[in-house]
Amino acid sequence: MKEDIMNIKLVRTQARQLQLQHPMVFSYFALPTFLTIFASYILTGTDITELLTQMELREAVLFLLSRQIFPSIIGFILSFLYLGATFRYLISASSKGEKSFGIFTIFQNQYFTPVFLTLFIKQLILSFWGSLLYVSQLLLTVVSSQVLAIKESIPSTATLTTDTPEVQAILKLAPTMTTGLLMALVGLLLFLPFYYQYSLVELILYSRLMTGTYDGPLSILRQSREEMKGFKSHRLVLDLSLLGWQILSFFSLGVADFYVKPYTTSCQIIFYHTLLQTRMQVTGCFRQNAPDSPDSDPLA
Repeated sequence: MKEDIMNIKLVRTQARQLQLQHPMVFSYFALPTFLTIFASYILTGTDITELLTQMELREAVLFLLSRQIFPSIIGFILSFLYLGATFRYLISASSKGEKSFGIFTIFQNQYFTPVFLTLFIKQLILSFWGSLLYVSQLLLTVVSSQVLAIKESIPSTATLTTDTPEVQAILKLAPTMTTGLLMALVGLLLFLPFYYQYSLVELILYSRLMTGTYDGPLSILRQSREEMKGFKSHRLVLDLSLLGWQILSFFSLGVADFYVKPYTTSCQIIFYHTLLQTRMQVTGCFRQNAPDSPDSDPLA
């Protein structure tokens, strides 16, 4: 029954219908999207390829790590605005539509502390399980920069042989590149299960805050983990089906996100709504008044 009800194509169709019913959703996400584009422009900085080629591997990786601290802080702040936009969207789409809630309302005392604690702990967990993947990305970035620098120093490819110093230098980097690729693969396999089992945290947090049943971040994380049992592969398929939109966003330098962000958020909302409906049909009823039970439909 689960396979029949969790139809990803239907989820996307219903997400588009949800957007059509609430055309103001684009205005909710406009400010955080604009600030994200602006922050990306400011943080891009200068080309550091030449600088990386002058460093040892360990030194270059540490340098890249240090450069990610400030962007990570900015990204965490922007995540609050995106969550505020999501909450505003959910309120307008639910029976709570008359309640006044702007995207900056999330910074008020009754929301800020629960949201901060929950997102912070979630990010800590994901950072731990994603550390190998992240280090592999840094490693591959450094090695790729070194290979490109060597390639640019080659006067002519017509005279290259395996004994050419530049070729030898590239061959010496091959084991490191292979190690980085293997680390990335293993890191991705470690990271994905945790990423998806906590992918409902924001929507569950919304339900708990709106119903006054918030009882700590660990309870939210535990409920997300329980709800996603048996559905992680479905969420992966949904994300893969949206890959084209993410590619469009990348090549448009984030401009497409004015449409993509509301749409992908709609898909996530409908996915959770469908998940709850699926569990209700499988079990026959919801478990009432249990903190970890699927009893808080965000569209209710």
